[in-house]
Amino acid sequence: MDPEHLANPDAVFRTLAEDNPVQFIPALQMYFVLTEDLCREVLRDTDTYTSRLANNPGEVPDEVKPRLPEGYPHSFPGLINNDPPAHDEHRYYIKRLFTPKTVLQYQPIMEALTTELIDGFISDGHVDFVGQFAVPLPIRVITTILGAHDLDIDTVRRWTESAFGLVDPNLEHSVRVGMANDIADLNDYAQALIDSRRASPTDDLMSTLVHLKTDEGEYAYNDPELRHHFLILLGAGNATTTTLLGNLVFHLLRDRTNWERFVADRSLADSAIEETLRIKAPAKIAFRNATRDVELSGVSIPQGAFVCPALTQANMSDEKWPNPTEFQIDRPNAREHYAFGKFAHFCLGAPVSRLEAKLVLNKLADRLPGLRLAKDFIPQYRPHILTQDLLELPLEWDL
Repeated sequence: MDPEHLANPDAVFRTLAEDNPVQFIPALQMYFVLTEDLCREVLRDTDTYTSRLANNPGEVPDEVKPRLPEGYPHSFPGLINNDPPAHDEHRYYIKRLFTPKTVLQYQPIMEALTTELIDGFISDGHVDFVGQFAVPLPIRVITTILGAHDLDIDTVRRWTESAFGLVDPNLEHSVRVGMANDIADLNDYAQALIDSRRASPTDDLMSTLVHLKTDEGEYAYNDPELRHHFLILLGAGNATTTTLLGNLVFHLLRDRTNWERFVADRSLADSAIEETLRIKAPAKIAFRNATRDVELSGVSIPQGAFVCPALTQANMSDEKWPNPTEFQIDRPNAREHYAFGKFAHFCLGAPVSRLEAKLVLNKLADRLPGLRLAKDFIPQYRPHILTQDLLELPLEWDL
């Protein structure tokens, strides 16, 4: 797939689905699943379509193996590379920390950082919302929550892109080595943070995870599991919300009557967020591996093959969502989308991302009700196998 197709796969996916809803993409050596019913089948059937190897970043390059003798922290069979019942056992304790009620404790952090960032550009009359807000806010929120206060935005962004980028089978070796070294740096940082919190407990999330006990009184997670959690929480905790914030504001302002409706009626915040997640899911695809030879929609899939439910296409079912390519701020069933996954692997951090987005929308409406897209803006998306990030989002308002 060329960069244009990676940046804007929807039209390609729709064309392919008209021929057959299961398509083998030779350049990626993956089978793409392109309809809502089949995506649901693949995501539900963990016996046939496993996550145990599906999100594997591959072998650590020889040059970096001395730094990562146990492999990549996110290749560990924890939250993402696992299936029930082992996955459920691993998730059992950490999920208590991410209910919609428990994440409310982070609202003051989100409010303070949102206010600080808006203060930094409100007198300018313009902003690149992606670069100056949608990227730094989620990074600063998640590093504060985790207790990783000394990590800067550029470092977290680089580590995140490397963690997600390693799943690309077509990386040049030199690029893979660079990304592997980034993950080794992250792994070293995580272990130092774990050691620090074990010696001197604090009130941040990493300290909570380090000292979390099972119902039997044993520590819930060992060091490899804690490093795994740190990478997943740090990476997904910023990338998902960055993508959501950029696309949310863009879709509300593209037809400005939607923004005006929201400013006048804040009860539309939740449905606007869910409709954005439906129409531009933060992750284009999920990764699974076939545990056996299987046939799906008449296509023979060999054991061990990558099978990728296209979450973006699952969200485009015209039976479930009439006029699916149209952004409808008050669509009643938008929340039934696949943006945060389904079933066992439903995104743990979804309540954090939703809370952050809702708070941001209300702050923007309070302080910048006259917000508008810059004249002649044409949206461009990053050519990436997984994410749907706007490269920039120039906004303006009258001073």
